[in-house]
Amino acid sequence: MESASSGGRRERWLVATTEYAGLTGYTGGIGRHYAALLPALVRLGVAVDLVVFSDADPIPGARMDGVRLVSFRRTDGLGRLAVSRSRARHVREVGSGAGTGDIERG
Repeated sequence: MESASSGGRRERWLVATTEYAGLTGYTGGIGRHYAALLPALVRLGVAVDLVVFSDADPIPGARMDGVRLVSFRRTDGLGRLAVSRSRARHVREVGSGAGTGDIERG
């Protein structure tokens, strides 16, 4: 997706969520919506990077349909405040180009 305001650059989205249908064990409405919306954006030419925070490991072989999974983090075992801080810090790191490509706990 190119526009005059983007100077011809491809639009890029960074999406952080706790559920994504087919990738996380628990998937409610938001996880199903993201799993439909994000590939649709990719088909329109948007580059979509996904960060997932979950209480369980990712489901192997998940269909991503062009969505780039840049990080999957386990956050179980942490208190609510610690989880919130950890997630916010990690999204900032990924958004700045640091901390991508990791699958880890914490």
